[in-house]
Amino acid sequence: MSKPKPNLRAMFEAPEPQAEPASALAVSPAGAKKDSHPGKKPVLIHIPETMHKDLRRLALEDGIPLTQITERLLREFLVKKGYTQHSAK
Repeated sequence: MSKPKPNLRAMFEAPEPQAEPASALAVSPAGAKKDSHPGKKPVLIHIPETMHKDLRRLALEDGIPLTQITERLLREFLVKKGYTQHSAK
């Protein structure tokens, strides 16, 4: 008894292109992320653990994101050093 021969043509032919559903067309491409902070760049800094803990606590108490607190402090520093284009508008 012999084995049935595999259908090689079906294995190597490209499948018929299928129309994508409308919902699939609305999805952004794989790997694309929505920019949650447009016009801004991330900065990694290393600070003492106790300082981070206190800043986080202050952010929670005041209801202000840690990013906003940090941005305000950096803006004040830059203005103090003469970079007045960063003064609050």
